[in-house]
Amino acid sequence: MEIIRGFKESLIKNIFRNERNDYGRNIHASDIYDFCIRRHCLFSKEIVPEEKRDKNIATAITFAIGRKIQEIVEENIPNIYGTWECKYCNELFYGLKPITVDRKCCNKGDFNYLETEIYAGDKDFKITGHIDILTMGKEIYPIEVKSISSKGFDPLREPLLSHKYQLLTYLWLAKYGNCRFELSTEKGYIIYVCKEYRNDPIKIFEVHPEEFFNNHMINIVRELKKFYKIKEIPSRSCTTKYHLMAKNCQIKDYCFNYGE
Repeated sequence: MEIIRGFKESLIKNIFRNERNDYGRNIHASDIYDFCIRRHCLFSKEIVPEEKRDKNIATAITFAIGRKIQEIVEENIPNIYGTWECKYCNELFYGLKPITVDRKCCNKGDFNYLETEIYAGDKDFKITGHIDILTMGKEIYPIEVKSISSKGFDPLREPLLSHKYQLLTYLWLAKYGNCRFELSTEKGYIIYVCKEYRNDPIKIFEVHPEEFFNNHMINIVRELKKFYKIKEIPSRSCTTKYHLMAKNCQIKDYCFNYGE
């Protein structure tokens, strides 16, 4: 039917309208968990074509649900802090949610809450993140919101390691990087919201810096600086395509076909 086709096309277009490009020389916080220096270098030297997300209706719906759940959390987090954009004039305000401002349109209190960018790097590369929510307590704390199915939610006793790495990256960037706001370097939160009905559909985990992760980031930065200095593709760490890292790598065929 025409109406269904039009709905799907519109949804896909709107959901992926502001999609970020996380390839090239930018490394996003969500890439740190399984970061591979060789993969990054193959992209950087354009030996591997830029990956394109599969922009189908299933992916679009999943993203849309996740975004709506994040908005629900935003509306109910105490002392939410960050960047606010007036829906009428696009004026930006910083800090706690504005109550009264000079512009008449902004006094309607209708604001969009924007994610907070945080980054570190130099002319060659940048490690960056976009924090879902900030909250003001004794310090300003980063919060990452994750929507999850009941199958993943019910057994959850600690944050998933990939999500923990993402939050730890924010804390690391808060200490060594750049951000409009002075964030806590000692504590952040991951909020899981179950997509299906549960009597208690929310789990919150507090995350603190760990020495192993600091060493992990030091190694990543060292490898990046070495590559951009000598411009040589590093050796492959996976011995076969069945290696744990290689099994889920989308560029393993390129990697194994490009030397050692």
